[in-house]
Amino acid sequence: MFDALQNADSIELVHVQQSCGWRGVFIVGPQQPHGYPCHRGTTFQLGSNEDSLWTQGNLPAAAGGKDYYKEGKGIPEPLLLVRHAGLGSIDDLCRETLALTKMDWNNDGPYDRLPVTLNFAGTLATIVKRMQKLQPQSYPVRLFM
Repeated sequence: MFDALQNADSIELVHVQQSCGWRGVFIVGPQQPHGYPCHRGTTFQLGSNEDSLWTQGNLPAAAGGKDYYKEGKGIPEPLLLVRHAGLGSIDDLCRETLALTKMDWNNDGPYDRLPVTLNFAGTLATIVKRMQKLQPQSYPVRLFM
């Protein structure tokens, strides 16, 4: 990858893992769990280049200050973010990833679990796989959304 992009000023290489085994419960008092999961956007740093980020969770801002969990029930599992190359703080990486989970304008939900870039790549791969022959030309992005 670095050989192919040697003229790029900087390369950000991040591994996003969906299943990491962690769960997030919001505790309001001594051994007293809250009725809703941890807040969306909660992070837990595991190392200098590794962080867990809850992209699902309680989102009071979406319900005018009242507790709101889009999934309804269950305990959300975070995404595990591992930076293999790039500069900047791990907090910036988490903020950017969280922002990308709010960018899918094709649904009415306040967020998705995965960043829109990963959802878009999966959709594109599914469509291209079903095409009998892909012509060597440019295709409008709107055809794949």
